[in-house]
Amino acid sequence: MLSKRTIITTFILFMLVAASYAQSGNRYIRRGNSDFREQNYTGAEKHYLRSLEREETVHKGLFNLGDVYYEQEDYRQAGYLFDSVARLPVSEDVKSMAYYNLGNSLLSASLNNDTLASKMLPLSIESYKQALRINPSDTSAKYNLAYAQLLLRDQQQQQDQQQQQQDQQQQQQDQQ
Repeated sequence: MLSKRTIITTFILFMLVAASYAQSGNRYIRRGNSDFREQNYTGAEKHYLRSLEREETVHKGLFNLGDVYYEQEDYRQAGYLFDSVARLPVSEDVKSMAYYNLGNSLLSASLNNDTLASKMLPLSIESYKQALRINPSDTSAKYNLAYAQLLLRDQQQQQDQQQQQQDQQQQQQDQQ
């Protein structure tokens, strides 16, 4: 897996040398998409990274690379890339999809990990809300927002119950 620093360094390097390459970024996107469909995530990653050489396809390469990391369950890297795309000057549709996928990455990272859930669920909720601010008719974002809110509420209730039990145990110990 590539580290965050490696991704950033690679991205900057590709941006600096973009003008010197004549290859079409879309060609690499198509090859990456083909590899992705065949679940050849290593090949897809390679082609999406190559697509970053062309300025006009940077957001596509980053977005699709985020999809690769998501499929490999590297939700942290995927989230980082989707967040990067959302911050680029791209169309509202692309921004909305990037926020939606960021929400999915954060939500997936929080599942089965109570430590991460307390931090990631609120961020996931905010990402879905941002996607819905841009595209209010996105039913998938609405559904996932409701699901993340339910998980957060359940987690908070569980924490409250644990705190009550600890308080009761402490009171019993104090009485003894």
